[in-house]
Amino acid sequence: MTGLGTQYIVDGPMGMFGPGKSSKGFVHEESFYAYIEAVRALGRTVTVHADHAPVFAVIEPRQEVAA
Repeated sequence: MTGLGTQYIVDGPMGMFGPGKSSKGFVHEESFYAYIEAVRALGRTVTVHADHAPVFAVIEPRQEVAA
């Protein structure tokens, strides 16, 4: 669960933000979008939903490539 005052939430696969954690909260818009850009730079797919509060982003699970 995110803390009070959190207006920007990133949701990802279970364990992405520590054992048993699948989300991370941000209070500042700039930090939220900087984090999203850094995750995208690592090749992850991120969808941002900004049409209502709180703004949230979903990091898609890695897709396994069949050999």
